[in-house]
Amino acid sequence: MSAVSRLMAPLLSVRDNIGKILADMSSKLSEKEKPVLQSGEAQIEKLSSDIKTILDIAGVETGKTALKISATDIKSIVRKLLFAYEPKIKEKGIGLKLEIPRADIIAAVDAEKISHAMNILIERAYKGTEKGFIRIAVREAGDEIECEFDDTGSGNSKEEIYSATELSVVREIISIHNGRIRVESEPGKGSSIVFALAKYKK
Repeated sequence: MSAVSRLMAPLLSVRDNIGKILADMSSKLSEKEKPVLQSGEAQIEKLSSDIKTILDIAGVETGKTALKISATDIKSIVRKLLFAYEPKIKEKGIGLKLEIPRADIIAAVDAEKISHAMNILIERAYKGTEKGFIRIAVREAGDEIECEFDDTGSGNSKEEIYSATELSVVREIISIHNGRIRVESEPGKGSSIVFALAKYKK
């Protein structure tokens, strides 16, 4: 059994059991119990994805696995992710500001890993913002592509920023792409996260 399988097997077992309870006993669950189980199921899915990403990154760093670098339209990744998030953001009553050029923004990246990093940042902004807005911007900057994620949410202290598992995953993903990342956050004043990736060169 692989390291990924050993780590994920217990999590997936719990997830499957929660799913079975939700499917078989949905009508018997109280209004408080059902959301708790659904949230637990979603958190397990996220944790499983993070574990897989961390192990993939470790494989890249040790030379056991390789990044699947290709010409990737960053704008397309953002739009696909927002297709799932826009309804939730609207329902929550917060604004969404999207600043993306009309032209394709092509970077040389592993599309799956960059998509995972962006999903983490959008999810983080969505969960932490109760009023105001979330802003996502993609732009060319010389030989790089810059991606910016701002929000007017609760913000974090420096200690929280550096101890947050999800931000550690994002940092590692950007690092193995030889990119740069800057995180600015302050309690009560929201966050701003910007990362830069190499532009694709033919």
